Amino acid sequence: MKNLSKLILFVCFGILFAACNNDNLDTTDPNGNGGSDFGSNGPKVTKTFSFSIPEMASAGLDISRAELEEDADEAISFGMQPATRATVAATAAEKTIKNLYIMQFDAAGKILGKGQSIPASDIKVDNTTGNASVDITIDEATGSKLYVFANCQPLNANTDTTEAKMKADSIQITTAITVDDLATKGLPMMGMATLSASASSINVPMSFLVAKISTKVSTSLPSGASFTLTGVGLVDVPKHIYITSGATTSTKGGYHSSYAFTTTNLTRTDPFVFYVPENKAGTVAGLTSKTKSWWDAPEHAMRLRINGTYKKNSSDAGVAVYYELYPGANSATDFNVARNTVYTINPTVKGTNVSSDLRVWANTLVNLNVKGTGSTDTSANCYIAYNSGTAYHFDATIKGNGKNRDGSAAAKHTPTSVEVLWETTSDQYIIRKVKLYGGHVYFLTAGSVGGDVRLGNALIAVKSGSNILWSWHIWSTGPISTESYKIRATGAGIPTTVKMMNRNLGAANNNPGDHNAFGLLYQWGRKDPFVGANGVSGSTYAESTMGQNWPVKASANTGADANASVDFAIKNPTTFITQINTTTYDWVNAPTVEKQLNNLWGNASTVTGSITCTPLNLNTNKGTKTMYDPCPIGYKVPPQYTWTNFTKDGNNHGETDKAQWNVSGTFDHGWKFYCAADGSGATTFYPAAGYRNNATGALGDVGTNGEYFSSSPLSASIAQASALWFNSGNVYPLSYPLRAYGRSVRCVQEF
Repeated sequence: MKNLSKLILFVCFGILFAACNNDNLDTTDPNGNGGSDFGSNGPKVTKTFSFSIPEMASAGLDISRAELEEDADEAISFGMQPATRATVAATAAEKTIKNLYIMQFDAAGKILGKGQSIPASDIKVDNTTGNASVDITIDEATGSKLYVFANCQPLNANTDTTEAKMKADSIQITTAITVDDLATKGLPMMGMATLSASASSINVPMSFLVAKISTKVSTSLPSGASFTLTGVGLVDVPKHIYITSGATTSTKGGYHSSYAFTTTNLTRTDPFVFYVPENKAGTVAGLTSKTKSWWDAPEHAMRLRINGTYKKNSSDAGVAVYYELYPGANSATDFNVARNTVYTINPTVKGTNVSSDLRVWANTLVNLNVKGTGSTDTSANCYIAYNSGTAYHFDATIKGNGKNRDGSAAAKHTPTSVEVLWETTSDQYIIRKVKLYGGHVYFLTAGSVGGDVRLGNALIAVKSGSNILWSWHIWSTGPISTESYKIRATGAGIPTTVKMMNRNLGAANNNPGDHNAFGLLYQWGRKDPFVGANGVSGSTYAESTMGQNWPVKASANTGADANASVDFAIKNPTTFITQINTTTYDWVNAPTVEKQLNNLWGNASTVTGSITCTPLNLNTNKGTKTMYDPCPIGYKVPPQYTWTNFTKDGNNHGETDKAQWNVSGTFDHGWKFYCAADGSGATTFYPAAGYRNNATGALGDVGTNGEYFSSSPLSASIAQASALWFNSGNVYPLSYPLRAYGRSVRCVQEF
């Protein structure tokens, strides 16, 4: 027996262990409270401690056979087998005790001494049973509680001075623990006993502070296909283990995003085994094995990630793919990983059917926060989704491009939830899943990987409680290119050419005679769109989940002033706001021209008098993109002078001056304009999408009139905005629509 005089305090992994029948022990869970200073309560006594290590509990006892039936269209089978017994025997390596640490508390919960560190050299191990024993000198304090930690890191002697403080403490996990680490690290364990006066030896029932996750991957692939395993790991493993096990897991210290990600020895015949802190994330009702996925999982639920390369056949270049499975008490609804429990998941890879199986990621997660050409912005109010069956994400804490009307940085917000407000055609036609995680919105586009993209639009909003904080237009479309426009107006700051999108904002194409070329409609200065017509004529809204029930509200009822109207518009992005009066005809509550907000799209004008191209008297500024701009990253609402080449002198002309129109062919629900020269060369089509009425919100002039907002008011002292307007008998590059109208937008590449 050895009296240890040097006291070293170790931090240890936390789990309370099962009670054990012993006449000398009271193994109930500790609940004591105590003082804050160290103390001693009687003479010292040396006792022999022995440590029994029970079997782990087995998860999956309530998995029914029906849950394990394989679906024909699933990409991976769960392979979580029903247990045949309630416990799983620990291996000899798992039972290994490398070191011990003893903490003793008196009946009042005050620590006695500062704890004792027991090195491996003092521990006796029974080679037959694997159980350990050691002689330890402790305070002879009858009724005191002894906590024994095995294979643990240092605790904080300055703070864990009472039983209550120790029980509230946690142990930091800095590196992963795998089956290959057992020989050097051992598994963290803990046990508790109450000292009786007559006991000469103390048997402490130990329990593992970690859960065990075991997996072995197999395949069952279509003929000719192959899957090469490139890694097995865990995501969202807590960085701390708590001494006391709770109903849920605290988020203290965060999570490991990659835990024991394996890149070597992938051909091993034995399972991949990880030991992890418990992560009790909860349950989600209504899920099946195939829908128990990241999209419906509680935030930071632990998941098993299987990485590999999938090839359809021998000539296929292959695609990087990974599968995610969530351990728990069952394969469908439970996301709880409990300590001292074994989770065995032996999945079978079957394919890459993303369209039906949400557990497979068959392409890279696309980050939409990237810089656009000619722009330093990494965020916007519109994001383009080019691919079907693809997962995208963007920063949902930033409002638009994050810039106020004066160019200063806008404050961020903290959303708590996300939802799809509307989308083209029907529910999940454009967006199959949406999730808010870590301040980012994640969404999965409908359709199959590599399949045709579903053309259309959606609006996603984040909320705090029931209040909308911000919303974003998701534009699902094919490849977008730019077209060079000659600028006829010349003057300081005016470029000779600009590059414009080859279609309207929100359009599926730019084909004459197709209402899918119309795109979406915007009130001047607002960021959120409204659908147009469902045909090349008529007044019925295009098919969406809003149906024909788009709300309409009068400007006077949106707040006390113009800025209040802007706030209302942000919180009500699907509500069309009608004009305040017949003086300003504005959707903001601005009863006079002086109270209008001319810089919502970042290009207030200082020009007065008649607006003309020749002689030059128009806004020569290109403008600055603001957080209300509806265009994607790298684009913005175009400046006033953009369309001055659409007539031969840049000014407005009616049918009597049709020789001035720089158009090609005849009017076909819109005009083809020559964009680089007069009467020859490249053309671009502008469809006549009509408008939403400034006084009623109703659709009008669909297929006969087209009007495209610029970022500028007509002038400094005029209520109207500036725009391109045309019909079969007029072409006005410097038109003057009312701001409360819903009109088309075609974006210019930032320059």
